[in-house]
Amino acid sequence: MNSILLIDDDADEASLFGEALKRVAPSVLFRYINEGGAALKDLLNDAGSLPDIIFLDINMPKINGWHCLARF
Repeated sequence: MNSILLIDDDADEASLFGEALKRVAPSVLFRYINEGGAALKDLLNDAGSLPDIIFLDINMPKINGWHCLARF
């Protein structure tokens, strides 16, 4: 595992997630995107370098996790 992407509208949760990940797997590249639409745009435009794991918040405004997952 080389990279993890967190898609979540809560910056505090993202910060905690990033800190915990740094402690257990410091070599893993961590990216955070705070909105489903931005995440879709990023993932679809950069399909050559997809993350190994995506953690996706289901309850987000605008494009929620279910819609994001269905579109990707």
